[in-house]
Amino acid sequence: GKGVRLGGVSPQKPSQGHGGGSTEDDDLALALALSKQDHAMAMSAQLGMEPNENDPDSITLNIRLPNGTTKKRTFSKYHTIGDVITYCQAQLSSTKQMKIMTTFPKKIFTNPNLILSETGFSKKETVIA
Repeated sequence: GKGVRLGGVSPQKPSQGHGGGSTEDDDLALALALSKQDHAMAMSAQLGMEPNENDPDSITLNIRLPNGTTKKRTFSKYHTIGDVITYCQAQLSSTKQMKIMTTFPKKIFTNPNLILSETGFSKKETVIA
C-alpha cells in the first residue's frame, strides 16, 4: 500500500461541488445561515428605530432569551407584545412561537396585540422569552 511518513503531509480527500474545496453541504449550510441572517434583519427592521431610553414614552426591557443570553432593548410604550416577540425571534434567527413572562409577580403575555403600556410594565422591566 501507500504509506504516509509520520510528520508528513496527509492525503487530502478530493473536493466535491464547485471549486474552492467546498462541498454541497457546506454551500447549503452557508445559504441557510445567510437566509436566517436576512430574516433576522428583516424582522428587526419591522420594529423601526430604537427609542431613546430617556424618552418618557419608552420602556426598556432586559430580555432573557431561551438560549440563556440576555438582551437589552428599548421599545415605545406603543409597541406590542408581538413586537417584543418579533425582536426575540430575530435575535435567535427563529420563528418559533414564544410568550413573554415577567418574573415577579409572574405574568404571562401571549396576546401579540397587547400594547406595552397596557401590560403594567415599569419604565425598566426584566422579562423572559
